[in-house]
Amino acid sequence: MPAAGAKVSAPVSELVLHFSPPARLSEVTVTGPRGAMPTMVAAVGEVEHYSLPLSELGVGAVTIDWKATASGVDYRGSFGFEIG
Repeated sequence: MPAAGAKVSAPVSELVLHFSPPARLSEVTVTGPRGAMPTMVAAVGEVEHYSLPLSELGVGAVTIDWKATASGVDYRGSFGFEIG
C-alpha cells in the first residue's frame, strides 16, 4: 500500500509490502518527484508483510523498485502510484 496504479492524497508516510509466499526483502528504492532514495531494510527472515516509513515524497508520480528472496529464489519487481 499504496496499491499499484493508485492515486492517493499527500502525505504518504508508510509503504506496506505484502509477499505470498513470505519473502526476505533485501532492497527497496523509492523514486519520486524529489529523486531516488534507497530505503533501509531490516529483514528478519522470510515474512509476509513489511512496513517501511516514508518521508517527504512530494506530489507526483512515485515508483517502488524492490528485491526479495523466497525459499532461495531471487525476485524483483516494480510498481507505481501517484500522490496528488
